[in-house]
Amino acid sequence: MTWEAVEHSVCELGESPRWDERRRCLFWCDIDGRRILRLAADGTLTDWPVHTEPGCLALTEDGWLLVAARDGLHRFDPELATW
Repeated sequence: MTWEAVEHSVCELGESPRWDERRRCLFWCDIDGRRILRLAADGTLTDWPVHTEPGCLALTEDGWLLVAARDGLHRFDPELATW
């Protein structure tokens, strides 16, 4: 198995990478930076600031992200960028 760095952006504390096969992208959290990030297969990087520290995330069957944060569980819609 070989490993390759896919993104060199600076995260204060990057955690919880999740590959979304449906969207062909990688999601992860920047806990201390209070952001959710997405790296698309074409190399496009998108990040969304959030109001609290996101600790980890999971993909839901309906395409949302379930985000465990300091203040509770949140559903995040990456298409609308809303909790």
